[in-house]
Amino acid sequence: MIRLGICKVNFATELRAAYVGGVKQAFQDAPELYDPKVLGGFAKKRVKALVREKIMVCGAEGKI
Repeated sequence: MIRLGICKVNFATELRAAYVGGVKQAFQDAPELYDPKVLGGFAKKRVKALVREKIMVCGAEGKI
């Protein structure tokens, strides 16, 4: 699609879902966690992985 001229793609919902999924996984793995910075770290890892995937899908790797 991008090669055909699509210039705007929305990923916000997927990014939010990845963030929440990371927090949920953190609670499953370590239910004693309470520090939001630690929980955010788990969430950021999920978001980062998704962003890397989307960059590749969009053919934008190495263009930043």
